[in-house]
Amino acid sequence: MAALDYLPERVHPAIYAGIALVTFFAVLAWRAPAALIPHLVPQGGPVTLERATGSLWQGRAELEPVGAVRWTINLLPLAWLKADIDWILEGDGLLVAGNLSTRGGDVDIARVKGQVSPSAVNPFLARYGMSVEGDVRLSEIEARLQGNAFTHASGLLAWTGGTVNYQLGGKSFTIDMPPLSAVLRMQEDAPTLDISMPGSGETVMQITLNSEGWAELKMTKRFLEVAGFPWQGNSAETYVLVVSEKLF
Repeated sequence: MAALDYLPERVHPAIYAGIALVTFFAVLAWRAPAALIPHLVPQGGPVTLERATGSLWQGRAELEPVGAVRWTINLLPLAWLKADIDWILEGDGLLVAGNLSTRGGDVDIARVKGQVSPSAVNPFLARYGMSVEGDVRLSEIEARLQGNAFTHASGLLAWTGGTVNYQLGGKSFTIDMPPLSAVLRMQEDAPTLDISMPGSGETVMQITLNSEGWAELKMTKRFLEVAGFPWQGNSAETYVLVVSEKLF
């Protein structure tokens, strides 16, 4: 019994009550159904969570209109008041996995990899009179948000190339595009994709997303030439055509 001499002779009842209360809520949370998740996620955004099954810690839900998401909440980081979630997003032509963690006001997205096929992106592109062939592969994607602003973004993307159909000025066009690769990075406090043709290393297109939800797409003379629209002007600027679109 000497090894137990350090224990207090009496433990205040409040301590027992506290331990019992913490245990009760831990078990309650562990057994909580995944159906609670949609009620915890803000509604009215571009995507919604529906028809959740499983538990709060490990479950599945429909992420409309994208597909379905499966998640597992890792328990150990909770001891440091940090949410840490492994997730898989899957749908028609879509399989992407990664990790999301939060602490305080920071949100970290890490280890994102996967593949996106035309059937996943063409419904979105149809609004702009476009459709594409070829798959996009994602690897090593990471990002950090503080509030609504990105403070870090990095990763690699690669498109296998293929036929692109689009409408312009009431006319339909079809072009065959070569493979493209992209590097995700931060530029002037905004996540930016530098897109190039493999082997050249030259950036032919750049896409930037600012904190107000505006996406800016900039194209070089070289890209327009490959796309079948040779630039006729004499501009010395790197990017000769700029298009902006409000995404959210």
